[in-house]
Amino acid sequence: MSQASPSRESVSPLLLELARSVRAREFYPRTHPAMRDALEHMTGLWLAALVHMNGIDLSFRQASFVLSKGGEMRGPGIDDLAGALLVRRVRRLRVLPELEAGELAALVEVLVMDPESLLAIGGFQQGLEDAGVFNVTTLEPKPDEGIALASPVRAEPTTESEPAEKAAPVETPVSSDDTVMLVRQLAEIEICEDPLEYAKRAAEIGSTVAAMLRHGDRIDAYRSMLVFARHADGRLHKNEIRREAAERLRALARDPSLMEFLLGQACATSGLTSVQATQALMCIGPSAVPHLLRRLNQVGSNTQGQTTAVLIAMGGQALPAVVEELSTTEPERARRAARLLGEMQNPEGVEFLLNSLRSRDNRIRREGARALARIGSEKALHGLIEALASPEPGLAVAAAAALGRARGSRAIPALAAALDDHSGASEEVRREAIQSLGRIGGSGAISVLEKVLGQNALLQRRRLRERQALAAQAIARIGGDQARRVLTAYLRDGGGDVRRLCEAALEQMVVPATP
Repeated sequence: MSQASPSRESVSPLLLELARSVRAREFYPRTHPAMRDALEHMTGLWLAALVHMNGIDLSFRQASFVLSKGGEMRGPGIDDLAGALLVRRVRRLRVLPELEAGELAALVEVLVMDPESLLAIGGFQQGLEDAGVFNVTTLEPKPDEGIALASPVRAEPTTESEPAEKAAPVETPVSSDDTVMLVRQLAEIEICEDPLEYAKRAAEIGSTVAAMLRHGDRIDAYRSMLVFARHADGRLHKNEIRREAAERLRALARDPSLMEFLLGQACATSGLTSVQATQALMCIGPSAVPHLLRRLNQVGSNTQGQTTAVLIAMGGQALPAVVEELSTTEPERARRAARLLGEMQNPEGVEFLLNSLRSRDNRIRREGARALARIGSEKALHGLIEALASPEPGLAVAAAAALGRARGSRAIPALAAALDDHSGASEEVRREAIQSLGRIGGSGAISVLEKVLGQNALLQRRRLRERQALAAQAIARIGGDQARRVLTAYLRDGGGDVRRLCEAALEQMVVPATP
């Protein structure tokens, strides 16, 4: 097979998918469904592309990639990836055509390692080899070349009316005595290993930052937050130093203007800047969550998606405040809290979401039911099945719709029971149950839907026809050989209405069945 030369058009999508996987890994554990999906999609593209290439050679021009034979690649995501490699002291990168799927997953893990930690073990290349990646090679400066790690991006937070992508770096403020002193203090504390000496220097930094904040210099004050966050979260420091750094970070966060600046960096920017600020918020802990929730609830905010991602990254630290938000008397905030609990996928939120099913607001019940389905634990699923049998119509409808989003086939028996002639379920519940079976799919769901097609009743004929139409559409949505056989059988032997419905459903099955 002839090998094509890598081009900007063929390599840019690969870098973008790698950047997306790194971004996902910064917020999700390796076993999270979103992380698995990102890795699967990235791996498929990379392996398919490398079959036709004799490797990929990349260098850097500022914060963009350059192919060895020309062609600069840049843009959102790609620039972040280039910046992450530069921060990790990588000058050139070569990907060999023998690269394997496991090596791609390991490459992502190395890319999210702290730069200082990589430096401590011998650099990015050593990190790759330790992780079992041998088909990606790098060129890095020698230790005595003294290339400093990149400093945090210094950008003013965007306003809520501006798109996050337009956040532009701000020029460094005019140097002052306080700024010069802070730079010296931060350099000294970076190499401090004695806990008592560290506490003394941390107090001095606190005094300098307080003076800077009085003059409105939040940018340099923010730098000290990142240093303390790195020390509080780092594995290279003693426990006493980590505790002192965390306490100093929380003390700085009590300043409203500095906290607002930190939130802006986490929620209104992207890439390395956002990651660093998010790590600081995670070190601050639960006291940062109310600030994030206020930002999430701001009307017209264009940073809600990124703010949600930060809250998800905070995990269990965010749970108590989000649960409290769920009980608010403001329906929109409660609905947003229920949605957030589902996205967090924390089983400890199930009990509170079950309570939300008793709300008088039907939209809150729907959000709570969807969140329970997304968490998908046994307790969550059991609660939805109980709600499906509720005499309260709105609750039963919400449960029927949500069960279609539950993983696996565990909800099929409950949905089938709701479709039984003697169930007493309302027509709306039955319709939602049919559509949910179509979302779940599988042989068991098709068997239940086939029974709906086979029903015959003189009374309520119009309602039965509506159900059968939904059942035919649901079977077509599931697709596959079994679905085609069922629809074809009723196309031949069903009544007039059912034949027409199955004919229309077969036309929707654009993917042909396997012979």
